[in-house]
Amino acid sequence: MIAILSNIDTPRLRHALGFLLEGFSFDLVAENAHIPPGAKVIGYGLESNDALVHFPCLDFPWWLDERREMINYRNALTALPAFGEFDLFGYAFYLLARCDEYLPNAHDAHGRFLSVDCIQNQWSGLGVAYLEEWRGELLAVLGLTEARQVQQQLTVDIDSPFAFQYKSPLKQIAGLIRDVMRFKWDWVSRRIQVIWGGDDPYNTYSWIRNRCSEVQFDLIYFVLCAKRGKWDRGMELDQESGWRTLFSLLHDSDWGWHPSVEGHQNESLFCDELERLKSAKGEKIVSARFHYLKQSMPDSPRKLLAMGIEKDFSMGFPDTVGYRAGTSRPFFWFDWEKGCVTNLVLVPFWGMDVALKNYMQLNPEQAVVQIKEARKYIEGCKGDWRMIWHNESVNDWSEWKGWRKVFEKFLKQ
Repeated sequence: MIAILSNIDTPRLRHALGFLLEGFSFDLVAENAHIPPGAKVIGYGLESNDALVHFPCLDFPWWLDERREMINYRNALTALPAFGEFDLFGYAFYLLARCDEYLPNAHDAHGRFLSVDCIQNQWSGLGVAYLEEWRGELLAVLGLTEARQVQQQLTVDIDSPFAFQYKSPLKQIAGLIRDVMRFKWDWVSRRIQVIWGGDDPYNTYSWIRNRCSEVQFDLIYFVLCAKRGKWDRGMELDQESGWRTLFSLLHDSDWGWHPSVEGHQNESLFCDELERLKSAKGEKIVSARFHYLKQSMPDSPRKLLAMGIEKDFSMGFPDTVGYRAGTSRPFFWFDWEKGCVTNLVLVPFWGMDVALKNYMQLNPEQAVVQIKEARKYIEGCKGDWRMIWHNESVNDWSEWKGWRKVFEKFLKQ
């Protein structure tokens, strides 16, 4: 039993405590109240000779209600003192509630929150799993042992199921002409091979499943099943044979929904997409990850909750690597405006193949170094290891030539 000696008891504080003390029973004990015998005591804003550790309390994070007050909250957190010298639970809540994303920050062309606006940039950077480090230090002070099982998971986005298969003759001819005009001879050659019965380079599903099985990685796919548009360039919805083939290839794998970019402007599109996937799977869809990682607070998680989604795998950066909420571990989303924890679980990832290659401009050798260092670090923190890949990025072909070895390094212990 852990007793937190504090005169504050709010859903926000309990949310932070529940995450940092996951797996251990705890309770808040007010000043002058009875402390359970044998309890390991933490002093939070109150001094006690029984406490094994004390933390200062900022107080106002637990009561603020307006966004403009959050700026003051953020300014109070710009420095990160030594462990025990800062408001551990206030800092943890700020990260878990994703308070940065409620502030009037700049956004990119897709309306996405920018990694440069994360408060972690003012500490030790985005690559640090602060909450895992703080939990480790807290458990050590309390004389407790970490018992949580770590998770290893590959997540794969299927934006375009097939490169050449299941396209009309007109589209094949148009594509062939386009490839010739762009001098993409590898595409010309491969397209002709596929037309004559060769393997489609984007059909990597069986190979991915077998590799994950060999190294005992959990695997989940996210399928874009949306009306084609500027940013949603998946397979045509009327290609029924193509969709049947895809879902048969995924039949013994877990998979979820990849909500389209266009659906953010027209919610009925989201409903149509989810219904198509429910019909194909024959059961409720419980997991999702936004296409292009496009999301906004608090609207996006509220939409997912309203549509029955239980897990959102969008918790990461599109343009760099690191931990968006300062943790690698799944956590329940806290609706800051409503002041309550929800049933939606946010599942973080460390990085994405596209971020490494296109945004960070790394070559395969540089990406291998980044992944190796990141995995060694998070294993030392007893955190989870998770990335985003795409079905086409592991085919070792065309623009992704040389990246299969990067993928293998992600899987390798």
